[in-house]
Amino acid sequence: MSYLALAKKIEKDIRRRDTGLETGVEIDDPIVSPEQWFPSFRYFHHNVIRESPDFDYAWVCQNRPELYGAIKGKENQIDALGAAQLSQVMALLREWRELILTAEFERQQFTR
Repeated sequence: MSYLALAKKIEKDIRRRDTGLETGVEIDDPIVSPEQWFPSFRYFHHNVIRESPDFDYAWVCQNRPELYGAIKGKENQIDALGAAQLSQVMALLREWRELILTAEFERQQFTR
């Protein structure tokens, strides 16, 4: 599954979950083990990095240490996550990706 397809699936699942919460319908939010979610995260992580070939952790660390700390903190949260609700896993992945996008955008602006 491509990164874009995975992102669209996640967005669809979140919308379905949010819609269910608004209507009071019980939503299936299973508890998933690291063995279930980590391979998908690894695939997602590799695709994010592959699709951002100029991403530079060293630049972020040197120029935006607070953002670097936030990225590393999010990665530590993901690494420490055990069995959790699927929505919690997805939220962490989304937050991590947003931090990576922010860092990449800022690096591009800086180098222009």
